[in-house]
Amino acid sequence: MEHNGLTVAKTLKYPNLFYMLEGERFDYFPRGINEPWDEIVRHKELDLIVEPHIMVRYRAPLYFFLRKDNVALQQTMITTLNNMVADGTFEQMFLADTQVKAALSKANVAGRIIIDLENPLLTDRTPINRKELWFDPISYTGN
Repeated sequence: MEHNGLTVAKTLKYPNLFYMLEGERFDYFPRGINEPWDEIVRHKELDLIVEPHIMVRYRAPLYFFLRKDNVALQQTMITTLNNMVADGTFEQMFLADTQVKAALSKANVAGRIIIDLENPLLTDRTPINRKELWFDPISYTGN
């Protein structure tokens, strides 16, 4: 966020952010597409809503971490995941996940203004050119 010129309010404790938002210490609290609805329910005592018209988007990979010395498992996972991506199994499983389905259903992504941000934390090893590895809710036709 700061890399993109946005002012960021900070705290040492994540739960404080909800109270800081309601207390108008900042204007918005960006959340992952799958997060805000459950958080609103968990903090129902606060006067918070999920903003319905804007979406902030930036590339954020999800990684599996393994022990460095388990080369066989690394190769098996790489091969298996690449095969699943290639044959569509990974996307089917991803879109069948109840949390993913609920998030895409509630988010109304097609009706939002998208603000794209850069992620300076990506390394040169991040496979940004492999489009098939990145889920883009904007191009998802199931919305």
